[in-house]
Amino acid sequence: MERKLTKTDLTNLAHGSCFFACGGGGSLSAGLNMLNKFEGTTTLISKEEAVADKKAYTLVVAYIGAPEAVKNLDRPTAAINAFNLMNKAIDGEIKYVVPVEQGAISTLVSCVVANELNLKVIDGDGAGRAVPQLNMLTYASKLPMKDNTFANSGNVVPSAVLASKDNQCIEITVDSPLAVEAIARPFVSAGIPGFDQAAGLGIWLMDSEMLDKALTITGTIDLAIRLGDTINNSLGEKPYQTVVDFLNRNGLGAKLLFSGEMVEPEKTTSGGFDMDKIIIKDKQNDVSMHIYSQNESLVAWVTDTSHPLVMAPDSICFISEDGQVFSNADIENETEPDKGFVGKQVGVIAILSREELINDKQIMLGFKEVLTNLGYPCFYKPFNQ
Repeated sequence: MERKLTKTDLTNLAHGSCFFACGGGGSLSAGLNMLNKFEGTTTLISKEEAVADKKAYTLVVAYIGAPEAVKNLDRPTAAINAFNLMNKAIDGEIKYVVPVEQGAISTLVSCVVANELNLKVIDGDGAGRAVPQLNMLTYASKLPMKDNTFANSGNVVPSAVLASKDNQCIEITVDSPLAVEAIARPFVSAGIPGFDQAAGLGIWLMDSEMLDKALTITGTIDLAIRLGDTINNSLGEKPYQTVVDFLNRNGLGAKLLFSGEMVEPEKTTSGGFDMDKIIIKDKQNDVSMHIYSQNESLVAWVTDTSHPLVMAPDSICFISEDGQVFSNADIENETEPDKGFVGKQVGVIAILSREELINDKQIMLGFKEVLTNLGYPCFYKPFNQ
């Protein structure tokens, strides 16, 4: 059944999806900025409703690049431009959009694009969390790009399109999402005016049969809205436990792993990624948690242990002692340091990965390769609940 999402719903969605994004998916401030000019509602529909529409197409819309580059985003103009380019390629038949992943930007982009272009957004995404690379999404695993072909009036439909906010556009026709990454990441990092570390992305054009196959993780927008509502209105005096209880009640195995004071992270931006080492200190017990990220937080260990405490695809999520969620891009705020999280007490909550990721060999290989690049060439082991 269709549901009309109000600005309040989307504000809650920004907070909930920011938490689920395990440090990635864009900054909360940027997600909220996109709502400043939001008017009316966004129509949310189920996967089943979209699949039943046999004549319509669905597109994944997103931003690709470093979260720092879109931290001040106030309107998803580049993503709108990417949508319009892909829609033109099939003569204006795209009726639905779906988020690429969870995240304050990653999820909100689809909702705002749907609002501005009179589309509908589907309740689901490609991972139930944020991921460092496109090949870690169910879209990539279930719908190889070499099979994503369309016969439409002789038009050539690209695998993906990149767009800038001033409507510079690049069409990419390749066989795999890793090839899209190999082209897009260096391109947006090259310092080309308009493409400065980020771009709008339209990818995985799907008919109803493709959508049914590729979108295996559903209900994530509704879940994030309800979590955001809990965070914004019902946390009480024990925010860590309230969030953990919410997650467990909704079938997501979760646990508070660590709490302490956030210190200034070690940060670099390279190749369209933010690369961070995040440190949280428990001064009372003289131990620290170190979290390594490639946009998303991917592996965490505590200084009094000899092995990782949690690793991707399990999620590593943040909430402050006073009930604020944040992404890795929100930890430091150079213009208003008091709005950052350095020096504040924060909790680290782990969530067991969704089975759709764990049971997929291709997706797990992608996570293993990224962890290996971070210096952790070990096999996935679920965190100890």
